[in-house]
Amino acid sequence: MTEIPITLIIVAGAVLLALLLLIVLFKALWKVPAADEALIITGLGVKGRPAGREHLEIGPDGQPTAAGAANAKTFKIITGGGAFVLPILQKAQYLSLRADSAELEVTGVDKQKIPVGVKGVAVFKVGDDDQSITNAATRFLDATPGQNGQMHHLVKEIFHGHLRSIIGGLTVEDLIANRNELAQETRDASVQEMQKLGLVVDSLQIQDILDP
Repeated sequence: MTEIPITLIIVAGAVLLALLLLIVLFKALWKVPAADEALIITGLGVKGRPAGREHLEIGPDGQPTAAGAANAKTFKIITGGGAFVLPILQKAQYLSLRADSAELEVTGVDKQKIPVGVKGVAVFKVGDDDQSITNAATRFLDATPGQNGQMHHLVKEIFHGHLRSIIGGLTVEDLIANRNELAQETRDASVQEMQKLGLVVDSLQIQDILDP
């Protein structure tokens, strides 16, 4: 029976070890977002979409200042695929694209100066397009997630403000009789502000009109 040379065994072992190291290295460097996430890569050599104009420092001439342009973040956005991320030199973060909800509860006065309360719920999410993801990443990527996070706070502020304004032009009877119209008008009024945050509204429901 022919013996396998010790040199061949060593070479085969070294090749196997090298392959294992390559697999481990590949898994460590290759980042893949979940189906309901966007992978945001920043750092050295990243070429992608710059932050929107609303996030830049604008000078008196209406153009971004040199300092603002230098400090503007540039993101590489990955959805539905993967990318290599260099340790230390680059940073990979994940931005949720899942739908979320915010409970709305606002008190105001109607057209006849009668106090009235409105309860509702807004279902929203980060938009799927690159500009929406960029806007949301610029503002929320490092923010605290969840119901107590900055995103929920801003969404509530937007809808509460528009609800108070619309309530002030209607009577309690109008509000009770036209909940769907109130929801649609509030949703339409919030579109531009939500777009600046990179958010879209899936639905807005008025659950209750309170007449103290």
